[in-house]
Order: sequence, then structure tokens, then C-alpha cells
Amino acid sequence: MNAAHETFRAWSASSPMHRQFLLREIAGRILARHLDYAMMETLNNGETITESFIDVAGAVVVFEYYAGAALTRSRMSVVERALLT
Repeated sequence: MNAAHETFRAWSASSPMHRQFLLREIAGRILARHLDYAMMETLNNGETITESFIDVAGAVVVFEYYAGAALTRSRMSVVERALLT
């Protein structure tokens, strides 16, 4: 738990642009090895390779989405932020 708390503090203190960079980096690394991850998913879970490709692609999409959200949320107005809380 200590490592999680320390990591959260560092993440919270980082700029939205840095968060976006890190999340896009993760997405890119997953995409670069998508075949490996799909094969592992298939071997570990018994899914078809097609299902595994879809799962891996979904992971990339999630990281890309949150990379965009990291920057977008920092540009929200005070009113928009209040509506989300």
C-alpha cells in the first residue's frame, strides 16, 4: 500500500501533459506487442485469438481515451469541474 500511495502522490503532482505522455506511451507499447499480448491472453484464458485481439485493442483504446482526458480535464472551466463532482 505504501508504494501505491507514493505513486499516487507523484501521479497527482505531475502535469496533465506529462500524464498524457505516459498514458500514450503505454498505449504505444501495448500496440507494438499486440500479437504477444493476444497470444498470452489466448493461452491463459482459453479465448479465441480473435477475442484476444479485441481485448488488446480495447486496452489500447482505454489508455488513449484517458490520455486525452488527462489533458482535457485540465482545461475545464470551474463550472464544468463543479458539475463533475
